[in-house]
Amino acid sequence: MAVRDLKQFVFANLIVILKKYANNPSDSFQLFLTDLFEAIGENDDEYDIGMLPSNTSSRIMTRQYDVPNDIRTIINKTPREKIKNAIESFCNYKINIYEKEKLFNELLTYINNSFNISPESKQLLNNATSLVDLITDSIIMTVRLDNRLKINEEIWCNGNNKIKLVSGDLMALSFNSKERVIPKIVVIPIDVDNHLHVSDINETNPEVSIKTLHGMWLKKMEQYYSIEEIQRMVTENVINPNEIGSISKICVNAVMFYLVSLSKFDAHNKANSNIDNLKKCIQSILEEYDNSGQGYPLYIPLLGTGRSRIGLSYEESIKIIKDECLKHKNKIQGEIHIIIYTKNLEEILEAKNDL
Repeated sequence: MAVRDLKQFVFANLIVILKKYANNPSDSFQLFLTDLFEAIGENDDEYDIGMLPSNTSSRIMTRQYDVPNDIRTIINKTPREKIKNAIESFCNYKINIYEKEKLFNELLTYINNSFNISPESKQLLNNATSLVDLITDSIIMTVRLDNRLKINEEIWCNGNNKIKLVSGDLMALSFNSKERVIPKIVVIPIDVDNHLHVSDINETNPEVSIKTLHGMWLKKMEQYYSIEEIQRMVTENVINPNEIGSISKICVNAVMFYLVSLSKFDAHNKANSNIDNLKKCIQSILEEYDNSGQGYPLYIPLLGTGRSRIGLSYEESIKIIKDECLKHKNKIQGEIHIIIYTKNLEEILEAKNDL
């Protein structure tokens, strides 16, 4: 398991540090977490987790999953001294006795460098007089926080009309069995000429890359429709065709896709665009949303950060989309979600904190 950049005070990051100082650092996270959870729940008759499934431990550590609800319940109802006794037993069994001072110092450094911990909590942890106290209070605090890597931040609100910065997976929101039946509008950036061929790595003059939202969307659509059917749908309901900012509208299940022309391919099928084109696209999206969105949530990905060759950072893309939405906020009749791919979120949160 890759060690992530430890800038957030969360359960998974705390475990990464603790495990470095285990008697056997090569133990799996599955075993380390199982031993910790069993120690915490040892005196609780309702708690019986056994060996934590490997996929569960992996998803806790990659911050796809939160801490198990049973553990949070125990932490919330158990007096601190009983939790401290359990953590002390765990440390005596799992932590290298000769590395405890080094672990203590590393934990304090991690805590003081974390950007999401309150000054009061930092002060409490910095006042810890022993390693067991420090680990106990750190575990109590992080278990009470959401371990999952996500964001749901309201940028602007006027009654029911809102702009939000959220995290998620646009393809999952569009095509997963549970999500595709929930009405929503999803923006997919494409090129002006509506290229529909997703290229393999060995092609000499490739067209649409599978690494783009355009390519991923096409691959998902091919599970339902032929290329000919997709071509027909893309071309039959187009607003301002063959222009930057043109929008093709395609409804699949309960999801309305706005395919917005952000870029144009050159003679070598390289997509090219610029910031002015991006702003024009956002204006087109807002215009159509005002005309026909009917108040359904609109999801806009971070545009201009990939193969359109606009060359924006994630933060720059967020700022441009946000500023254009606010400039034309009279067009917002519902909720606009600027969606960040979850895998990019930690980098964005750190940069956002540094601004």
